[in-house]
Order: sequence, then C-alpha cells, then structure tokens
Amino acid sequence: MKFDKIVEIQRLAADEEVEEGLPDTESYKTHIASLQCHIQPLEEGFSTGLEGDYNKDFLMFCRVNDIIKEDRVIDGDDIYVVDSVEKYEFIGKSHMELTIRQIQ
Repeated sequence: MKFDKIVEIQRLAADEEVEEGLPDTESYKTHIASLQCHIQPLEEGFSTGLEGDYNKDFLMFCRVNDIIKEDRVIDGDDIYVVDSVEKYEFIGKSHMELTIRQIQ
C-alpha cells in the first residue's frame, strides 16, 4: 500500500503552569510532526455518535509509531480522533491500522 498523505499527530499534554494556584490544563500539542500514511473511508456516509453528533469513520494505515487512542490526526483542515489502534506483522513487515473519526 502506498502512503500518499503526510499528517501531523497531536497528543493531549499538560500546559505549562502560568501562575501558582491556577488549575491544571491540557491541550493538544504536536507529537509527530510529519507521518506518512494512507487514509480511506470506512463507511460511505456519516453516522450518529453516542452524543447525537454526526461522524464519519476512516481507516488509517502507517508504519508502526507511537500513536494511541484519543490522539488527533491533522490532515490540512481535516481533524480526526483516533478510536482504535492495531499493530500487525507479516513476513518481517509491520504496520498499524487505526480507526479514526472525523470531527467537525
């Protein structure tokens, strides 16, 4: 499979403390700046999520990397959230298959 996209992976991380006594906050920060991958639709249309929102699920294929559930995949203006991560090895070659959900 040809990896035809280059995406950014973001991970939720603690923000630096600005002043003492302020509550801890987190935000998404770049975890992998440039990752080659292939993204394809998992289903034809949008589906309704548990909170009543509309989502579209995709499969993402890439080399094995440090990517976990709830990381974000940034592809230009498109933002996805990682829902599941699977790693496969076959005849000495390995790759990852991720289920990602496009968010609006």
